[in-house]
Amino acid sequence: MTTVTTLVTGLGGAIGCDFRRTQNQLVYVEYGGTLSALNLAAPAHTVLGTGYTNPEDVKVSQDGIHAYVDERSGDLVRVSLSSANRALATVVATGMTAPQQIALDEAHNSAYVVEYAATGHLYRINLTSGVKTPVISTLNFAVGLVLSADLQYAYISEQTTGPDKGRVSRFRLSDGSRLPMVTGLTAPFYLTWANAGQTGLYVAERDPANRITRIDVASFATNIIASGVPARPSSVALVNPGSMLVCSDAAIERIDFLPLLPTRSEEHTSE
Repeated sequence: MTTVTTLVTGLGGAIGCDFRRTQNQLVYVEYGGTLSALNLAAPAHTVLGTGYTNPEDVKVSQDGIHAYVDERSGDLVRVSLSSANRALATVVATGMTAPQQIALDEAHNSAYVVEYAATGHLYRINLTSGVKTPVISTLNFAVGLVLSADLQYAYISEQTTGPDKGRVSRFRLSDGSRLPMVTGLTAPFYLTWANAGQTGLYVAERDPANRITRIDVASFATNIIASGVPARPSSVALVNPGSMLVCSDAAIERIDFLPLLPTRSEEHTSE
C-alpha cells in the first residue's frame, strides 16, 4: 500500500530536482525563474535564488554546498546554495538548445546535458573550461538523462515526433549506439534510478497520463508506480528505497510505499 502527502502547492512550474541528503532537503527549480528548496523536517517552500531564465534542472554538487542549474536559454551555471541568485552564479557553458536534465560526473570534472531539439545532442561539458563535446547528435526532443554507475551508458527519454512517440533508450557512450527500451510513453520527462543497484528507472509521464512509471533495465518491462499525481509531473527524487518525492508543475508530493505486513496466521505458520 502507499500513502500520499502533498507537501507544497502553488509553485511556479517545478521541474528538475535533487535531494540534498545532508540537509534532508529537496532542491528544485521553478520555470518561472527561481531556485527553491523544501525541508522535509518541517515542509515549507523556501526561495534560495531568483533571476534565472526558465531554469530546467538542478543537480547538487558532491560538496553539498553548490549546485549546477541549466536554463532553457542555453546556459549551464554553478551557484552557491547559500547565495543562489542568478546574478551571483558562475557561467560554466553556453550555446545549448533548450538543455534539459543534467547528469554530473564530478570525478571526471564533467557534466552531461541533453537538448530538447528536433536534432539534439547529448553534450559532455568540462566543468572548468566549459568546452562542450557532442557525444550523441541524433536525439529527437530529448528530456531525461541518467548515467550508469560505470559511465559506459546513458539512458535518455525523448518526446519523439516519430512513430515511437515517447521513448526511453540506452546509449553506449563509446560509440553512440542506441538500444531502444520502451516506446509509446506519454510525454516522458526526467529519469531517476529506482535503486542503488540501477536495476530500474523511474520516468515521469505528463498530461494526460500524470503518473510515475518504472522501467526494468534488464527486461524493459514497465509498471505504473504512482498514478493520479498532480498535473505535469517532471521529476522524482528518492528519499529512501520506500519513499519518493514527485515534482509536478504546481505541487510537490511525497509518496511512501509501505511494506505489507504478514497476517497473524502467516506469522505462526511454523507452529
